[in-house]
Amino acid sequence: MIISLSGCVVAIGNGSKHEKHDRHEPPRPVVYVPAGTQDSVAIAEIDAAASLGVEGARMEALGRVASRPDLSPATTQVHLVNTALSRLDLESNRLGLILTLIANPAFDGVTAEAIYRQIDRFALESSKQQVIGALQSRPRH
Repeated sequence: MIISLSGCVVAIGNGSKHEKHDRHEPPRPVVYVPAGTQDSVAIAEIDAAASLGVEGARMEALGRVASRPDLSPATTQVHLVNTALSRLDLESNRLGLILTLIANPAFDGVTAEAIYRQIDRFALESSKQQVIGALQSRPRH
């Protein structure tokens, strides 16, 4: 059915094909950081990298952040996870960045929880399995 409203065309439905609309994505964990701290600078860097218009440039810039051994777990790492899973379009890039972060010596349980809670942002079952395997292989403190 198509309805015209004030020069705009609004399409309702798509013929006889029915699609499911009941899948809800879980909310991303929220991170609060005081301004002027090392974490706030890193978060600003992540946001700037996420705004780059080319996927490869976003991946490269975010990957450099994910590799830093002094990355704050509860703030910067969680923000990086949220950003990577929402701003990287290619599954291989999302997977690569998350695996890089998991391998980071500063990686921590708070970040692991953020990844587990958003595992459905990976489309491929093999990607989900790789991420869960990498998380489960990390030594627990």
